[in-house]
Order: sequence, then structure tokens, then C-alpha cells
Amino acid sequence: MTFTSKNTPPKFISYTSLTLMWLIAFCFTYYLFFIYVKPNTLKQSTNSAVFFSGKIKIPANLNFCGEDAKIKNPKQFKKFQKEFINQSLWENKINSLYAKAQRWFPVIEPILKKNNIPEDFKYIALVESKLSNAVSPMGAAGFWQLVPTTASNYNLIINSNIDQRYDVVASTEAACKHFLDAYKLFNNWTLTAAAYNTGIGGLQSILKNQGKVNFYTLKLNYETESFIYRILSYKTLIESPHYFGIKTKFKFKKNNLKLKKYILKEGAITLSNLAKELKCPKTILKLFNPWILNDEIIVPSAKTIIVYFPNDVKKDYSEYYDDLFINNNTYNELKDPIILPLQEQTDSSLNKTKTENVKDSLNVRLN
Repeated sequence: MTFTSKNTPPKFISYTSLTLMWLIAFCFTYYLFFIYVKPNTLKQSTNSAVFFSGKIKIPANLNFCGEDAKIKNPKQFKKFQKEFINQSLWENKINSLYAKAQRWFPVIEPILKKNNIPEDFKYIALVESKLSNAVSPMGAAGFWQLVPTTASNYNLIINSNIDQRYDVVASTEAACKHFLDAYKLFNNWTLTAAAYNTGIGGLQSILKNQGKVNFYTLKLNYETESFIYRILSYKTLIESPHYFGIKTKFKFKKNNLKLKKYILKEGAITLSNLAKELKCPKTILKLFNPWILNDEIIVPSAKTIIVYFPNDVKKDYSEYYDDLFINNNTYNELKDPIILPLQEQTDSSLNKTKTENVKDSLNVRLN
């Protein structure tokens, strides 16, 4: 006779439990595979998106200047995800970011168009400086974070009285020249944008050593790789904020700021005399012309500089202060984990003392 122990569960319970455990294990494994291992192998429609973290999504049809952002390497994809997660930190400040774009994209876009450069390049300025006259520890400055040597190579004036890297229009023109020089060599807009981070020569060496011409197949350092991903994440944040869980789409309105132009030719004039001549308060002149470093303006021989000032000099322009005021701390307060200046040789003559003097000379407040 066979006896059954009271502690032995019925067989149908054991089989059911085993099947359930197997099913749970299978689903969990499939979930990990789906999210982390092969996100690029999933078939997606043009309107679909890869869900990866909370309410943040990556568009399936991302592109830069019409060039598809095809990320096939799982490690690259994880870095790409990280940039989108980093930009989600801006959700609480999204209105401020949009306001900056509202003020400055209408200034930058026509200059890009005039130089036959795709509009997506405006996001480089957003990545580099958050559209502000930031000063980096490496000596890069302005909306486009140009270092002195690069700025001088593209005919910007930099001396003890003038620094045109802080002139939004002039520095955008200089950045365009860099983009065009790079595009002539690489014939690809994504590589052109990457060269703004590595330097044209640096990217040439990378392409030669690796024998590749597609950015997304290159083995790059973290900074350069993340630079392009960050551009794409900001583009998405501005153009399609719903991928970040932001329900309201920002609508760009016409910028109503009207600025007059006054051309300064070679020679010297004080800021005080210029203010009297233009009938504009010094504080307003300095606000819209942060390239003026002290009270004396000396335009070099064979050069001209455009001075900007508003039609209505009595209006409150305090919203422009955080954008245009030269501030070393602005760079440090940016929320991106890495904000990279143009990777060219930094001019060793731009020492800490000079940088501090620049900041002090423009330490003014609007009335």
C-alpha cells in the first residue's frame, strides 16, 4: 500500500505553479529584451515611437537637416536615450526655454537661410549656450561658444574694448562660415554639426582613421557623440514637446522687437557720446550691444561695426537681460551634464583676469 504525505501538494497545483513561474520568467525576459537590448530592431510606423522611460518617447522618424538619425548600435541608443532623459529636466523651465527661442530664433534663422544652411543648425546655439552670452571655463563665449582663435579666423573683432562673440548677429555669421567650411569637406550636415564640436581637423582625422563616412557608425568620444544626440533632443523638445509628455505645443509668434542700426566706422568714440548721439540710455545701448566691453569703443582700421538700439528706448527690456548680459556663472548653471564649446585651440592669452574684467565691465542693471 502506498501512502501520500500530508505535506506533499497535489500534482495539479505543482504543474500550475511551474507553468506560471515559467510564463512570468518568459515575459520578464522578453520585456528586458524589448526595452534594453534590441530597440532598433523593432518594426515601427512613421508615427510610432519607442517608449523607454516614463512619459518620455523618442520619435521613430528623427532627422537632422533631413538626414535620418539611424542609430543601430544598442550602446549608442542608450546614450541617445540618456540625452532625451536629460532634456526632460527642462520641463519645469520649458516656458523660459521657449521664450528664449521666441526672442532669438527669428534673429538666427534669416542668417542661416542667407548662407544656405539648414534651419536645424539653430539648435546648436540652444545646445551650446541656451541662447545666452555664457562664458565657459575654456574661454569660449557667446551664443555660439566661440573661442578667440576661431572667432578671429572668421573676422570677428576681439580686443580689450570689443568682443564680437557677444554680438548675436556677427557671431551667427561667423558660425555660418564654420558650417560652410565643414560642409565643403564632408558634404553631410550631420558631420558638419559634429565638426563644430570636434573641430574640422579633428573630425577629418577620425574619418580617415576609421574609414567611415556615416556619423552614426563612427566610434566617437562621449562628448562628440552626445553633442548630436543633444541637438536632436532639443529639436524634439521645441518642435514636438508631446514626446516629453508636454501637452501644450508652443506656437511661435512674430517677434515685435524693432531695432535700429547705426554703423560705426574705424576710429574711437565713447559709449557716453554714442548714447547722446543716438538719444538712447547707456544701459539700453550696453544691453543690446554686449560686445562693448568698456566706455571707449575703438573700431580697428578698415573695419565697421553695427550698433543696435530699439525704436522705443523707454520700454521695459528686462527680459533680454539674462540672455545678453555676459555672465561666467550662466555657463555653470546650465542643466546639461556637458555643454561643449567649439573644440579648437583655446587662446592662452584669454586668462582669468581678463574674463573677470569683461564680466565686471558689463555689470549694469536696467533702470
